[in-house]
Amino acid sequence: MFKIDHENKRRIGLKYILDSMNPLTPFGNELLKNASTYPKDRLCELETEWYNIERAVKGLNEQKQEYERLMHILSQFRDIRNTLKKCRELTLSDVELFELKRSLTLLGTFVPAFLSLNTEANFKDMLLNSCSEAVTLLDPEGSGIPAFSVSSAYSEKLGLIRRQKTDIEKRIRSEKTQKKRDTLLFERSKIAAEEEGEEAEVRAMLSEKLR
Repeated sequence: MFKIDHENKRRIGLKYILDSMNPLTPFGNELLKNASTYPKDRLCELETEWYNIERAVKGLNEQKQEYERLMHILSQFRDIRNTLKKCRELTLSDVELFELKRSLTLLGTFVPAFLSLNTEANFKDMLLNSCSEAVTLLDPEGSGIPAFSVSSAYSEKLGLIRRQKTDIEKRIRSEKTQKKRDTLLFERSKIAAEEEGEEAEVRAMLSEKLR
């Protein structure tokens, strides 16, 4: 592919068309910004794109509600490529695991909706993967919500530590003697450190399995 300069885009009316487009995702914005021509040896790909555009335009008239639902889902996707790149080598944080789970949850909603619509549209060369294994990994309890936290379901040890911490916190609230409260607070700080350590182990395990 080669890019068309600004002046030629203006002369052939392409600039007007591109300026009229409003991509729903950061990936679409990037493709629009770097729009280029198809060389002759990729004519088949161009014909496929034209076919898919034709089917989409037809579908917008006949299945407007279904297309609007897909567009709404697409508009919620964010660019998490830096998170995916980091995951190849490093352990992700809770925030990054949330970003990933959120995108996977959206994907899990988008794919079946698209496949249902595609029974009529019959698009060519559009293969989607719902990444169900990754979804299950980040949502072991099957909640179906995008929020992420290090669940006790990942580790029996973590569950035990959290139960111990809860028990000590109850004792702290009911303790009247300051000296005993101080002792319990010190014990809680040690257990909290154990909890943080085990949570770090879980994050490392999840990041490894996601690679």
